[in-house]
Amino acid sequence: MVNYPVAVFAADWTLIAWNAMWSALIGDPHQRPLADRNLIRATFYGSAAWTPIVRIDAEAGRPDEKEQRALVADLRHAVTTYPDDEALRALVAEVRAASPPFRELWDSGAAGRHASTRKLVQHPLAGELVLDCDVLTAPDSDLKIILYTAAAGSRDSERLDFLRVSAVHSVT
Repeated sequence: MVNYPVAVFAADWTLIAWNAMWSALIGDPHQRPLADRNLIRATFYGSAAWTPIVRIDAEAGRPDEKEQRALVADLRHAVTTYPDDEALRALVAEVRAASPPFRELWDSGAAGRHASTRKLVQHPLAGELVLDCDVLTAPDSDLKIILYTAAAGSRDSERLDFLRVSAVHSVT
C-alpha cells in the first residue's frame, strides 16, 4: 500500500507505524513528541501534530461531530475490552478533564467501532484535498489501519500523485 497514505494506530488511537505517503500528507510523525501522536488528544485538543487535517461537517463547517462520536465510541470499546489498562483509563481521565466535548460524548455511553469518514486536508504543497478515510480493523486485533484514498481520476487523486512523487524524492 505504498501508493496511499497508510498508518497503524493502537487501541488508544496512538500512531505506531506509517508509510512515506502518510508522512508526505500529514508530516513526519518522528518530528513530534509521542503524546502528540495520539488521535484522541489531537481531535479534542487541536494538536499541531495533525494541522493539515480538517474534518468535514458538511452542514456546519466545523470539526466533524460524527467522527468525534465514532472516535469516542471506539475508545470506549477499547476501555471495555481492556478494563485493567491504566494507560487507557489515564487517557480518558486526561481528555475528559480537558475537553467538554469529549466529556459529553464519553458520558453518553456510546460504544462501537470507527469505520470511515471523509476529510478535507489543507496541504502546504498540494493544496486542498478531499479524501476518503477508511479504518480497517484486523480480526482479533485492536490495531487500526487508516487508509486515505481519493476518487480515481479526480483532482484529489492527482494531488495525491504529486505527494507520492514528493515522498519518493524525500526518501531517496
